[in-house]
Amino acid sequence: MVRSGVVGVLLLSMLCALAVPAQADYPDRPVTAIVGFPAGGLADVVLRAVAEGMKKKFPKGLAVVNRSGAGGTIGASEIVTSKPDGNTFGIVAVANLVIQPQLTDLPYRTPDDYVPFIGLVSWSPLLAVRQDAPWKTVQEFVTAARANPGKLRVASPGEGTGS
Repeated sequence: MVRSGVVGVLLLSMLCALAVPAQADYPDRPVTAIVGFPAGGLADVVLRAVAEGMKKKFPKGLAVVNRSGAGGTIGASEIVTSKPDGNTFGIVAVANLVIQPQLTDLPYRTPDDYVPFIGLVSWSPLLAVRQDAPWKTVQEFVTAARANPGKLRVASPGEGTGS
């Protein structure tokens, strides 16, 4: 499940990987691509597609690792605090970089602490109801919710996420 508006950002180490001078022995070990969300969600699917296209550039291996939890901050924190040797990169939701550091004590706070590399995906959250639902506009839905406290259920990926 995607936890916030995923505007994928390849971080810190990917930039380092591209900036490392050409060396015959790079990479000397497998490269790790971290996604801060569960397997099967949008961020995971996108990173796995990117990684698949990159595999031939990394003969020692390229592994996608899911570090889900805390609305994506567990994975984002691991990426940002990884050794800047070009062997670790990942995909992170903008909310993990912009919103959550303002709400939570994280090992990163501003772009001075990481290097966003590329905007990879744009995702727009939306409100969806059954086709036969009585509401045809957001205003009708909000009015019904206010008139019937506790009777309507909505889902959210949580505080500090883009949604």
